Amino acid sequence: MKITLDMLREKRACGEGLRWVTKNLPDGAEYREFIEKLETDGKAGWADWLIGNFEVLVLAEKWRIESILDACKAEASSGDFAKIGSSGNVAKIGSSGDFAQIGATGYSAQIGSSGDSAKIGATGKNSIVAAVGVGSIAKAGENGCIVLAWWDEKAKRPRVTVGYIGEGGVYAGKWYRSDESGKLVEATVSA
Repeated sequence: MKITLDMLREKRACGEGLRWVTKNLPDGAEYREFIEKLETDGKAGWADWLIGNFEVLVLAEKWRIESILDACKAEASSGDFAKIGSSGNVAKIGSSGDFAQIGATGYSAQIGSSGDSAKIGATGKNSIVAAVGVGSIAKAGENGCIVLAWWDEKAKRPRVTVGYIGEGGVYAGKWYRSDESGKLVEATVSA
């Protein structure tokens, strides 16, 4: 967290302290750097005042950043039969093994699988689920989308189909597979 002159004025720092900051740290400084500079210049009392007035804000900022990082953590697996789950928002999950089972409940999850016969689903709003291995099934939450690969026998090549939740008969919370013509159809899921 950067401490600025304006922040010090709001906390009613003394005039002498403000003059010292204007001379030594006119653009402000990160919290830790600010304290070290004060202590180096023999201003330990001022450093104590700074800690007393800003420690709670610094801890709150640290908690906010850690929360964002936790929510954005990526999970990955490369072995067959992987089982991966996430409940945080903005999760990023990937798997490259066959028969993976992946699930996410938070908003805006991004899930991808490249192995065949994967079962991946997200229930959170705005999630994107992509299974590019043939024979996979997927579901997504409200306002999400599904990408499923299928084998085009006539062209002898893989293709993908995109389904948008709420459009073209694709519904939130339902499992889909891609048929032999590339159309998303409801999939039968065994427990």
